[in-house]
This record gives sequence, C-alpha cells and structure tokens, in this order.
Amino acid sequence: MTSISVTAPISIDTPQLATDKVEIRQEREKPGEVSHVDRLVRGIIDGFREGRYQPGERLVAADLAAQFDVSRAPVREALAILVGEGVVEIKKNYGARLRAFSINELVEIMEVTEAALVLGVRKCAERIGSASHEDVARLDQSFAQMEAAWHAHDAADFVDSIYYFHNNINAIAGNRFLEFVYQRPHFAFFNRHLAGALPGPGWQEYLDSYRRVYNTVREGQVHAAQAAFSAHMQWAISLMK
Repeated sequence: MTSISVTAPISIDTPQLATDKVEIRQEREKPGEVSHVDRLVRGIIDGFREGRYQPGERLVAADLAAQFDVSRAPVREALAILVGEGVVEIKKNYGARLRAFSINELVEIMEVTEAALVLGVRKCAERIGSASHEDVARLDQSFAQMEAAWHAHDAADFVDSIYYFHNNINAIAGNRFLEFVYQRPHFAFFNRHLAGALPGPGWQEYLDSYRRVYNTVREGQVHAAQAAFSAHMQWAISLMK
C-alpha cells in the first residue's frame, strides 16, 4: 500500500488535548530516518484506510504514544498537522477524533477534486507520448488494479485503486504542485470516505467511465480525456446526491 508522505511542515498552533500540558520537544532521529511525527501522520491515515480507525473515533494521545512507541510530544505534533489537514478535529471536553463527513460535505469534496484532477488528466494526455516506459507501465498497472478491485466488488480497494491511478496520472502530467497537493494526507483520507457512498448501484458504469478516461489518456486524446473525466465526476456526484 502506498504510504502518505508529509513533505512540508505546516505552521499551526498545537492543540491541547484533555488536561495534558502542551510541551513540544523535538526528539532526535538519525540522519535518513523518517521522523516520529511523519510516521505518526502516515500511521493514522493508513490505519483509517485499513479499517483500524473509524470516522468519529477518539484518538487518545497516550494510546497513540504506546502504539507507535514514542513520547506524547510527537503525538501532539502529528495531531496538530492532521487538524490543519482537516483529518482530525478537536472537541472541547472530548479531545481529538477523526473527522466524519456528511454526504453534502463529500459532494463538496468531490467538486473540488474534479477541479484539481482534470488538470492532471489533461496534462497527462498531452505528455503521454513522451512519458517514460516505467511511468506508462505504472499507469497501466494501476488501471489493472482498478479492474481487479472492481471484479472483487471491494469498495474500499476500488476507491484506493482510483487514488493510486490518479497519482500515476499526476506523475506523468508533470505538475509538481498538483502532485504534491494530491499526496497530502487529507486527499487519501477524504478518498477513503467515498467507499461508504460509491460506487453504490453504479459499479459497471463506474468502471466503464474510468476505462474511457484511461483509454483516451493512453491515446493522447486531450479533449476527449478531459470530457470523459468531467462527465464521470458529474455522474458520480449525481449518485451521491
């Protein structure tokens, strides 16, 4: 499973959890090692994607410190990052918990996602002819994984495979900011929430519409690829409503 990488620090006030005194200390890591904070951020996101954490579940600093074998200081820093990403929320007299989203909120997320990812689809179709063999092979493999998840009718694996597919689309597209934004923790978190709403009754059309996106991108049909992706997103949003 692809890990979520925190590649840039986010400046945000660290929240106070329950009655714990907030005390941030930088723990030393050896050169080349992943920091405790990054490991916690990735671990919480991956834990949600793998079903170990549920939407609305309380995240207790002491429990996370024990689970990841760290002190509470990096736990607080990781939770502060996830608050800034919209993944975790702090409730008075309750502490930190994973966010849960309503259908209306998921629709709004899908609308923003369409606006971002259509850029990747367009630029990938423009650049597919000059893409490396390795990048094209990864794109082909990610669509094959999507088909495999579809055949298994596993909604969680299916939405994960779509996330990986777009990561490969964005890699070929060559827009580094788009690639960076889509790999932020909140996109993987939001994407997994969709497993509860999609593909719903539209399994066949969902795969068929993504096949149209894949085929037009592979053929370098820029306008057709854009149109296919936008049509798919509008159809998927209509299913959620």
